[in-house]
Amino acid sequence: MHKIAVEDRCLNEIHEIREQIRQWENEIAVLSRVARETRRGGAAPDWAPQHFAKVKAAVLREIEAERKSQDKIRDVVRKKQRLAEAGLSVEDFRVLAEPAKAAAPAATPDGADESAVKSLIDFISVKLRLSMRRAPSAELEIQDALETILNARDTSFERDKIAITYSTKTFRPDFTIDSLHLAIEVKLCKTKDKEKKIVEEINADIPAYKTKYGRLLFVVYDLGIIRDEQKFKTDIEANPGVSVLVVKH
Repeated sequence: MHKIAVEDRCLNEIHEIREQIRQWENEIAVLSRVARETRRGGAAPDWAPQHFAKVKAAVLREIEAERKSQDKIRDVVRKKQRLAEAGLSVEDFRVLAEPAKAAAPAATPDGADESAVKSLIDFISVKLRLSMRRAPSAELEIQDALETILNARDTSFERDKIAITYSTKTFRPDFTIDSLHLAIEVKLCKTKDKEKKIVEEINADIPAYKTKYGRLLFVVYDLGIIRDEQKFKTDIEANPGVSVLVVKH
């Protein structure tokens, strides 16, 4: 993964915020010292300690606000880094992340926004191959790339955390997105035997995953094995709410 340089403007803003925080911390130190010395001298009016306490609290609130502003700048920088790692430009992100503005979106039977699910599938279809710099040797590499893509899109998800018990077996989807009622499973097809095995695995996963999620997406990363993509997908996608995305290396 490559990293983008942080813009000079962000660096300057962070530097200015740090300087402001240091100045306020110095002011607090001075105010506290004056308050202590005044109390020891016994010459201060009754309101003096309360006045210094209020000033100190106000300055602390300002420092906290500035620190939050600094955190926001860092968050923007991190998001831009994730975009670059996923091979995205800021314009790519803006166009693909914007919700559709045409007709009102259709909803799946479970209430998930159909257009949002389709938009996510299109997003993965465009970016997953670009994220793989070399042919993967294990599904874990594809999962890592997909995680980067989901993070770049600011999608809230869980990875390998949801366990689903079906009959006497426990299944665990690679990714789950509760807001879309969606489970995502990644497969790597690198041999003819593996192609047949993937079909068997998907057919076993569907009834288990459907007990908890209304939408399923199987992302199959193909190293040139699947010749007839439509034939591979048709019977699987005959299951309601099931999509298959074949990504060619």
